[in-house]
Amino acid sequence: TGGGAGAAAAGALGTASADLAARRLRRTGLAHLGATATITGFRARMRPLLPLAAAAQLAVVGALTLALRPPAATPAGAAGWAGQAVLALLFLLAAVVRHGGRPGVAAAGLAACGAVAGLLHLVPVPTGPAAVLWAASGAVAVAVSAAYAWALLSRPQAYRAVPRRRGA
Repeated sequence: TGGGAGAAAAGALGTASADLAARRLRRTGLAHLGATATITGFRARMRPLLPLAAAAQLAVVGALTLALRPPAATPAGAAGWAGQAVLALLFLLAAVVRHGGRPGVAAAGLAACGAVAGLLHLVPVPTGPAAVLWAASGAVAVAVSAAYAWALLSRPQAYRAVPRRRGA
């Protein structure tokens, strides 16, 4: 259907936007790494970048949703928009982690994205107390992923030319 094609296009473009943002964060991290003399200075320069990338990702995905989906297919109320925001952020955070040299962790994050996306399409958006639980679980997933990605971004070791694997 047209709504399904629009949703698929918005999802694909949102994923591409997340990957682009993660690449830019990596390039910026490399530039800051070369421009600062201390780890503290590097971390201070990197600290605001993930929230800015997250805000940009939410803006891009929201705009794509409005542009590519017919009005009848937009997310259902606040809960639908919240679910879409969770997915957009999880895709961004998985891309940041992947570009930071942790592909296994990123794959687990993408598996979580797939599970959430599947639930959003199979299960009606909950209402009442179930909506609170649904929103809380999404918030916890984003918070845990964001904490990991933010810690990774602030580590100079994440910007090596070829990330090392453990045990190698």
